[in-house]
Amino acid sequence: MKPHTTMPRLVTVTFTGVDDTTDLRRLSLIQEHHPLAEFGVLLSVHGPENGPRYPSMDTIRSLRHHPLNLSLHLCGRLARKAVHGDFSEVETMLGEDVSLFRRVQLNIVGYDGTPERIGFPNPSWAREVIIQQRSASDCRLFLDSPRREGLTVLLDASGGRGVQGTTTVLPGCPKVGYAGGINHRNVYGILSALLASPEVNDFWIDMES
Repeated sequence: MKPHTTMPRLVTVTFTGVDDTTDLRRLSLIQEHHPLAEFGVLLSVHGPENGPRYPSMDTIRSLRHHPLNLSLHLCGRLARKAVHGDFSEVETMLGEDVSLFRRVQLNIVGYDGTPERIGFPNPSWAREVIIQQRSASDCRLFLDSPRREGLTVLLDASGGRGVQGTTTVLPGCPKVGYAGGINHRNVYGILSALLASPEVNDFWIDMES
């Protein structure tokens, strides 16, 4: 694929890990001043039992009172079912609040299926489905799928562990996300490298740390 000739743009900065200790009023202020910000909410069948980054259902319900750009990050069984097109358990858990989320991310690092087994189309309540994968070749599995409409990928070599590594780019792919140990100390250097790359198109970054 030929490199593009226009300057790439940073289109979204996702901060993942909204939980029961998060001051949602502060998030609203951040959103007001930084429209590119998005806030990721982790969801599993076990909720806060999975760790402090997983909010309770009460906190998720309270999000309806705040004008935020939100993404829903599915983990464990919810993600494994969703990759085959089954969002029913997610929709039962969240009810009408599922419509709060404009994007949904499936944390299925290490998926070993084939493109024919990917069960999209996307759910009606999300405009985009994100697949998290560790390697560029695994990301290509999804980007080359015949069911790729409304689908994008998050390239995270650490598999969600927040470990910084070499930022490999996906040449010529539209709106790829990059993650892995990005924090306030290194974000400027990582963004500078991505923006200067002739192989990068519009992209976003995801930060949990």
